[in-house]
Amino acid sequence: MEGDRNLEETWARIQEHLRATFSDSVYEAWFSALRPVEVRGNALVVEAPPRTRDWVGRRFGSVLTAAAGGADPSLRRVELVAEGQRLEPTHDRDAGRHADSLPSLRIKHSFSTFVIGPGSRFAHAAALAVAEMPGQAYNPLILFGPAGVGKTHLLQAIGTYVRDNDPAASIHYATVETFTNNFTSALRTDTIHSFKRTYRQCDLLLLDDVQFLDGKTRTAEEFFHTLDCATTAGAQVVLTVDRHPSKLPLLESRLRERLQGGLAVDIHPADRLTRIAILRKLAAQNPSLELDGDILNSVASKIGPNVHVLAGALTRLTAYASLTGSKVTISLVEEVLTNLYGGNEDQHRHERSSQPTVNQIQTKAAAAFDLDQTQFISPGRGRRLVYARQIAMYLCRELTTLSLPAIADQFGGRDHTTVLHAHRKIKNLILTDESTRELVSSLATSFTHARQPTSQDPQKLPQAPPGQ
Repeated sequence: MEGDRNLEETWARIQEHLRATFSDSVYEAWFSALRPVEVRGNALVVEAPPRTRDWVGRRFGSVLTAAAGGADPSLRRVELVAEGQRLEPTHDRDAGRHADSLPSLRIKHSFSTFVIGPGSRFAHAAALAVAEMPGQAYNPLILFGPAGVGKTHLLQAIGTYVRDNDPAASIHYATVETFTNNFTSALRTDTIHSFKRTYRQCDLLLLDDVQFLDGKTRTAEEFFHTLDCATTAGAQVVLTVDRHPSKLPLLESRLRERLQGGLAVDIHPADRLTRIAILRKLAAQNPSLELDGDILNSVASKIGPNVHVLAGALTRLTAYASLTGSKVTISLVEEVLTNLYGGNEDQHRHERSSQPTVNQIQTKAAAAFDLDQTQFISPGRGRRLVYARQIAMYLCRELTTLSLPAIADQFGGRDHTTVLHAHRKIKNLILTDESTRELVSSLATSFTHARQPTSQDPQKLPQAPPGQ
């Protein structure tokens, strides 16, 4: 009797820990049906429904072990058995684990090979946060932007990071085309349960090109249930799409709203300096290739921001030089790339000239808060003014190539560390405060697309978030 009472008390403490760690829906779905059976040596034997036993052990085994150790230091592990079964040998406990699909990922798609630019810094930070804390940071995470800006690279970098740091994690990567084909095949061959197990019972689901669900009613409905089931179970979901989910008009409204409930982060095309950095990293993969800064600058000036086109141009240039025995020079760049990618110089000259000025950024930021621009250079320390000034400083740092001291000088001669502090402050708020994220995105986009500022409803002026 004493042993039974101790077992019940230990299990109550474990349940308390699980309830504090997970949401009510996750607890009810996966832990409420678990029952303690006995303590055998240093193992706590727990009974689970046969249909969920493998999944709970795979996804939450380490969590259960940690909770058991916290409740009773003598417990070193938790062994899950199906209802009515006895303890299985420990060497069999990983049997039946679903293999992930990451071996198909190209290993070069990692965070270390991703070049961070002004247009991708926020997306990179969000992707890294998700990779470090799957299922806990932002779920789902949606990376959106035009083709060739690095969405798939970041998507697969998350998978590579999780795989390298948690080999036991079950990871599944697919494009929407593959998802659609698998779903159609499952319906045709009556293997829908296997399909659902593949996409729903994984720790990390990575899905590329969600825009292709637009207009596919039945597939989109299945994806909605897949997304809902995976996130409810605590799995991390990361998606890529070529535009914000709200811009997918043919997508079922509840799925569109579900996607908008996650963190949607846009990635802007690479500017010239970022293109040069990308080319330098690509060139470094070929030690025999010697490309100086002038050559890289020449290539970047002729090619648009699409990373795939940049890589193709570099491949064409190096192949031509190798096959003809020529040395890579600026004149060779002109000869090889002008005919193929000509006509972009005027575009990039316009890109450089269209960079907003500090004055323009201050004007728009002040208008958004119904402030006078001169207040940004004043010593005023009002809460809303400080918040507005920090946003303006952040945008200056992100949208211009000016140095910190140069930006600080145009904010009343402040010290450059003030600009650095403002940039870090707003960068952190973008990750945690939705109103800040939307405001910064709106202001940045107005410069990217050269839109005229719109009047603000005086009743809906942005306010500094709590604690700012």
